[in-house]
Amino acid sequence: DVVAAENKDRKAVYEAISRKQNTSAVVVGKSRANQIVNKALHGQWLQDITGKWYKK
Repeated sequence: DVVAAENKDRKAVYEAISRKQNTSAVVVGKSRANQIVNKALHGQWLQDITGKWYKK
């Protein structure tokens, strides 16, 4: 399944970054999520931490 493969790849990338930054993959993921939200354009749909979708 494409989604499972993408999630697996993302997890591997976040784990590699976390090792280099001496932090956790969870922290890396949260940081990336914040970057995505900050770069999103007005009117773009985003998903919050609870899974609820909202329009920026």
